[in-house]
Amino acid sequence: MVFWVLAAIGAAGLDVLGNIPFMRLVKPKERTEMTMVFSTWREMSELLNPLIVSLVLLFFPFEVVYIVIGSFLLIAAYFASHLPKRL
Repeated sequence: MVFWVLAAIGAAGLDVLGNIPFMRLVKPKERTEMTMVFSTWREMSELLNPLIVSLVLLFFPFEVVYIVIGSFLLIAAYFASHLPKRL
């Protein structure tokens, strides 16, 4: 239960902080056009997690879902650590 609460807190933090790199990378004149791209990406990411879970559950037991999602989160953390310093 403690890990679920920590994961929920981390997800809320990512939801709040996830928009900052987008806003800092896009020039002010381009924000209107790029907001549509960002919204499409955000909606796709909402569908991606259930898709991955359903595909994993077709072939593996439930515990593997945590391993797969955790692996994706570690990969995302690796890429996030290589964002430009000015962000």
